[in-house]
Amino acid sequence: MSPQLSARCVLAVLAASLLASGLGLLALGPVALRPSAAPAWSTLHNGSALLVILAAGWAAARSDQLRRRPWRQAWRNFFRIAALAAVLALFDGAAATELGGRLARMAAGSACALVALIFLAERLGPRWIAPRPMLLALLAGPAAALIGFAAQALHGQPDARLLLWLEALPLLLLPLGVWGLSSRGLAGGDWLLALGGYLASKLLAGFDAEVLAASGGGIDGASAARWLVAGTLGWLGWRLLGRQPLRAVGAGSSSAPNTSANTSG
Repeated sequence: MSPQLSARCVLAVLAASLLASGLGLLALGPVALRPSAAPAWSTLHNGSALLVILAAGWAAARSDQLRRRPWRQAWRNFFRIAALAAVLALFDGAAATELGGRLARMAAGSACALVALIFLAERLGPRWIAPRPMLLALLAGPAAALIGFAAQALHGQPDARLLLWLEALPLLLLPLGVWGLSSRGLAGGDWLLALGGYLASKLLAGFDAEVLAASGGGIDGASAARWLVAGTLGWLGWRLLGRQPLRAVGAGSSSAPNTSANTSG
């Protein structure tokens, strides 16, 4: 199968996945964010996770491999928004307010939209991280939060479906047939590990109270999930720092397929 046909197939599967997930959320009805069962010292866990995310962003910013401006700007935006989400989660853990949780999920939604675009850009071309798509991704979280607030004002019932849908965007990349396509950036195994860790974090967050009970009150599922997310971001930052095969235009390559991929975008 030619690369062009493979790309069209990927886009078709992506469109079908987005449509199916959107229709599924509509059929589900309004969904409220469940408050965390966090213990009093969960702020310490969340603060430690924030430090890991900041270190990952620092590593990505120092990467000599990200010389080309679209890739550098996309990754920097992603780590900035991820750090903002961690800061908001830190305050949410301390105050345990619905507004704080909604703001943290808002930033997380934008970060998820950004990382999904980066993943697609590495395999389908840098147009996915052009200024306009990145701006739309950055605005996706605030827009979803505002729509949720408007729905709550109109119907008197919290509705976080759009925020949850944005958080699920990276997971929709797992069934796509893009792992065999030539990558301009991180290898498929790196992404698979990161997305697998993110999937595990969502499972931990879904069993928040159960994790708290199983740990004897030591850590709740939400805090464990944030730690796992921080770990996956740390992995991405480390891979970006020293091992990403992305090269500047005109740089040599030991592999013909990789050379064509790097110069075609």
